[in-house]
Amino acid sequence: PRIGFSYRIINNLVWRASVSKGYSPPSLAELRPSDNILYSGLQPEYGWNYETGLRFRSSDQRCEADIVVFKFDLKNAIVRKTNDTGTEYFINAGGTNQLGLEFQIFRELVKYRFQGLIRGLEFRNSFTYYDFTFTNYSNDLISFSGNKLTGVPAFVNVSSLKLFFPKRFDLFLTCNYTDK
Repeated sequence: PRIGFSYRIINNLVWRASVSKGYSPPSLAELRPSDNILYSGLQPEYGWNYETGLRFRSSDQRCEADIVVFKFDLKNAIVRKTNDTGTEYFINAGGTNQLGLEFQIFRELVKYRFQGLIRGLEFRNSFTYYDFTFTNYSNDLISFSGNKLTGVPAFVNVSSLKLFFPKRFDLFLTCNYTDK
């Protein structure tokens, strides 16, 4: 289920929020991994997601900005393990607490026109901050609760510039930075 709403604060600014619950059942490869044993007790991962944000659009449609904060609490995380022979299997082991912020901006720097060498110029940027941690997660008597979630960068920034030229020729430049 998901419930969401939005409220127009002023003509060009909207506040929105939503709450949703979802789940992800184990895959066939997780239920019957390489050891060929059926793990029928493996439960679906599930969680609640909360988010709220603001969206702005200028009257002339040449500028848009969007900012969202979110919190996702995952329970019953499906985790890969290996036994003494190196054979993999999967278990439900704790969960994650996923806090984050997403920000996007679009700006038309040169309004599209039908004359000249540069017919238009657009700038876009998106920035995402992640603060994802393990909750109630332990592995072989070692607790990882509170540790950063592995494989998730602290932030990602993607910037792009698009130039429009005659005869429908475009040049698109992008720069992607992903934190370690």
